[in-house]
Amino acid sequence: MARIVDNNLILKRSWGEIRYAVRSNGNMPAKRYIENLSHKERIRLENLLEKMAEIGEINNIEKFRKLEDNIYEFKSNQHRTPCFQVSNSWVLTHGFIKKRGKTPRKEIKRAKEIMEEHLERGERRKK
Repeated sequence: MARIVDNNLILKRSWGEIRYAVRSNGNMPAKRYIENLSHKERIRLENLLEKMAEIGEINNIEKFRKLEDNIYEFKSNQHRTPCFQVSNSWVLTHGFIKKRGKTPRKEIKRAKEIMEEHLERGERRKK
């Protein structure tokens, strides 16, 4: 079983860490998505990630919410970054633009697939 390497670490603060999920082929879809955001949108998302790593929660459902099961999402305007929790780490799966209505099922399914691949690589879900 391959081990997760620290090149997927985004930041580490007093509560915990924010990481990119790593797929079985080594790709990190969330990293690619975030790197292509505009400077302004990237700063907004980074502020949310910083807060989460510092205190471990964001109580504003306009910024962070549970989608289903173990999948959550960071929200910045129309940009969405699904994630899941492993102990004191939030792991980002990918990103997408949500125009209106509910989060598309295909995006939740993709987040779950990425989560499973990442967990198979060596990390374990929070019990």
